[in-house]
Amino acid sequence: MIDSVNLYLPQSELNSVDLLAEIPNYLTNLREYQPERGGVAVKGTLLNMKVTVKEHGLFLEGSLPKYLKGNNIRTSNYQDVLLAFEKLSDELRICPKSLEEAKVRRVDYAATLAVNNPETDYFSYLGDKPFFNRMLFNESSLYYNSKAKNKRNQRQKLLFYSKAEELQAANDPNLKDYRNEKLLRYESSILKPKIYYKGSVNVGLLKDRQFHRQSINRWSKDYTGIKKLDALMKDFSMIKKPNDIYNYFLAVMAKDYGVEAIMKLPEEIRRHGRFDKAQYYSRLRNDLAKRLEQIQLGDRHELIRELDEKISSVASEQAESLMN
Repeated sequence: MIDSVNLYLPQSELNSVDLLAEIPNYLTNLREYQPERGGVAVKGTLLNMKVTVKEHGLFLEGSLPKYLKGNNIRTSNYQDVLLAFEKLSDELRICPKSLEEAKVRRVDYAATLAVNNPETDYFSYLGDKPFFNRMLFNESSLYYNSKAKNKRNQRQKLLFYSKAEELQAANDPNLKDYRNEKLLRYESSILKPKIYYKGSVNVGLLKDRQFHRQSINRWSKDYTGIKKLDALMKDFSMIKKPNDIYNYFLAVMAKDYGVEAIMKLPEEIRRHGRFDKAQYYSRLRNDLAKRLEQIQLGDRHELIRELDEKISSVASEQAESLMN
């Protein structure tokens, strides 16, 4: 479930390790440079992980599943996360307890869903989400960016896109079973963990079972919070004459708020004394009841039902991995 991370480990947490003297020995593609604030720094890589070593601390950025297994097409689980951090600790010669003190500057939760239809077909049924801006990019990726005064303050984004191209590029025989699959990726990127979680987050907390369980639930609820444009929104069969548009809008409201809420409206209007004549309230109630009887509300669209089931299944599997 955890995919990419951005970590910062202060030198102060490593009493016996001189980061600039030791860490570059374990890296490739080394490049020394001078930070704007002075001093010396070194950039390099550890497999796919981008590593920056400065006098005051160590920065690590990249996908943990790719670091552990070479790709992140399969959805990682809790055990994968533990193994990835253990591998980082071993290869950087950093004590596991010290690595647990690394501050989390960003963390992505992601799953790859094997779906029945072309990945982008699902986008048109995923509507708005409260407090997020929905954005379709090149018709190949669907973003939900949390609303903020500026991009620097954005705390979270959700992303849906196809993993098919990456799968074709990955020359990995272990992935041959995926070759003919349609793979939809759903990611939740926590860009400002301290704001999102209302407190500091470190690697030790990412490894905590209860925290991991709560993060799985958040990932699932973030999807649930997206307004789904079900079959009704695409079905205009009830509209045969101009006045039928009002039944259509009533049907949409009934799907969103429920028939019960619609039938409470006349009484709410009465409480505010909007009509001059008392009989208008009963007329409105009877008219709403008659119209609702004629409306076929229908079910959720099959693509959304499928996506609901896939997300629920991943969440259950992830919760089970915490039991091992």
